[in-house]
Amino acid sequence: MRIFVTGVSGLLGLNIAAHIRSYHDIKGSYYSHPVRMLNVSTVKMNLDAVEMRKIIADFNPNLVINTIALTNIEFCERNPEYAHTINVLSAQNIATISHNIGAKLVHISTDHIFNGSNSWNTEQTPASPVNVYADTKLSSETAVLKSCSDALIVRTNFFGCGTSVRESFSDWVINGLSSRTHMNMFNDVYFTPILVNDLIDIILNLVNINATGIYHIGGSDRISKYEFALMISDIFQCENAYIRSSSIDSMEHLVKRPKDMSLSCDKTQKALQIPMPRIRPSIVRLAEMHKSRYTKILESSYTSK
Repeated sequence: MRIFVTGVSGLLGLNIAAHIRSYHDIKGSYYSHPVRMLNVSTVKMNLDAVEMRKIIADFNPNLVINTIALTNIEFCERNPEYAHTINVLSAQNIATISHNIGAKLVHISTDHIFNGSNSWNTEQTPASPVNVYADTKLSSETAVLKSCSDALIVRTNFFGCGTSVRESFSDWVINGLSSRTHMNMFNDVYFTPILVNDLIDIILNLVNINATGIYHIGGSDRISKYEFALMISDIFQCENAYIRSSSIDSMEHLVKRPKDMSLSCDKTQKALQIPMPRIRPSIVRLAEMHKSRYTKILESSYTSK
């Protein structure tokens, strides 16, 4: 399959390229961080609609995976118009391009769109964003489906191997433990994280059955950020004394966030007839990946040209 990945220099985009490059013809776009990876072609691309159409159409992909997103919650809150441009308008343009060239589109959304008052949110749970970032991501879903009605929207929250350019949440925990840095971990913020490599496989499985509309993809365990950090310290055999249990309510300087982002993935499980991954074996797999060449492949993919 010919797959175009927008935002290939980001955490998810880079992992997509590394994870599936041996099985598919991959081309990815970047903006500020050039990427070079064996068996992956890359191109610098800004968010001008005309330029995007030419670059994507010239590759003639079967599938476009849109990973472009401005995810810094505080920055989005201070810069709502810019956040709307990156998270909504770019997604709308990519959806229009995908529809016009006959390519399947996967758009990556987030579990952040809920207000945090419910556990195990389903695709039918009413969305109620509590900050600008979440509002733009919810708006992007509407814009994408309006421009490309057979698009696949994936709401998720993932962790995995990152780089010095873009750390994942698990990287932040691991690096903090390694440097013996005290970390405040929220005991009252819950999510259903999934290893990025599992996420990629499940996305492609949904594409293979031509799934359309909104699907949740996450792990099968609802866990707090504090419990997640403790599990990482245990599996990576690090001292956990530097992990401090705290409440998000004590962090008054932070932009408001939902306390419960847990996703029900029943729709995805029924569609694919598979269970969602458990968190502990996923972190064990992450530890094994950290010992392999995988992290070096990701890190060495960034170039200065």
